[in-house]
Amino acid sequence: MLKAFAALSLAGFAKAYATLPTDHLERYVAFVQSRPGHDFNAVGIEALDAALTEAAAELGRQLQGAKDQSNT
Repeated sequence: MLKAFAALSLAGFAKAYATLPTDHLERYVAFVQSRPGHDFNAVGIEALDAALTEAAAELGRQLQGAKDQSNT
């Protein structure tokens, strides 16, 4: 599954950045590989993780509520 996700991500990135001029892409890659770039990505990943965790918890609460209502 991880390999499939990696391939899908690579295809998505290729499409997203296809029209970016080479010099811009090179600058972006240099930024992503830098300490500030790593920090920037880490903040984004933490925010995404928090949002997905909260969404999953909310779904669980809603499912539990639906289950409770069906038993009455």
